[in-house]
Amino acid sequence: MSAPNREIIAASEAYETKQGCMNGIEAVKNSCNAKIDDLTTSQTIASERVCPEPTDDAGATPLEMSCPPASVDLNSIVTFVGKLMANDACKALGNAEIGIYEKDRSFMGDDLLVSGKTSKDGAFKIDWKAKQQDWWDDSVEVYAKFDGTEKYSPSQTSVFKIRVLFYLRKNL
Repeated sequence: MSAPNREIIAASEAYETKQGCMNGIEAVKNSCNAKIDDLTTSQTIASERVCPEPTDDAGATPLEMSCPPASVDLNSIVTFVGKLMANDACKALGNAEIGIYEKDRSFMGDDLLVSGKTSKDGAFKIDWKAKQQDWWDDSVEVYAKFDGTEKYSPSQTSVFKIRVLFYLRKNL
C-alpha cells in the first residue's frame, strides 16, 4: 500500500489462505499493540475471470502506465510501470517492446527516452535516469507507446508531466 506521494506505508507477503492472512493480521496487532478496524465488506469473488466477447477490433491493445512522480531530482532513477494487454484486457502481451517517449512540441517529433520489454503477464518496469530534455524548461512530458505488430494495433498512454529539479548547492 502506498500514500498519494508514492511512499510505501504498508507491505505484506501474499497469503495462500484466508487463515494465513488472519494470522498475519493477529501478528501485527500483537507486535505493535494497535487497534485494527476491519473495514472489509463481504464480496463474492469469481473463481475464474470471465472475459467479454471479442470486439470487432480483436487486435486492440490497451496500454496503461502508472502515474510517475510529479517531480524528481536530476540524475535520479524513475521507474515507469505499466501493462500491455490485448483482446479487451483478457490476454497479456508478453515480450512486447514498450518505448517511453518525451512529447516534443516542435516539428522534430517525439524523443525516445528509454525502452524495454513486457514480461509474460504484459507488465513492464522501465528505468530512466532523469535528465532535462529541453533547454527552455525543467519538465518532461512522457508517455508509453507500443508500436504494434501485424496482429496487434499500436497504442499509447496519456501524457504525464515530470519536473526535473536541478539544485545548485551554495558553499557556506
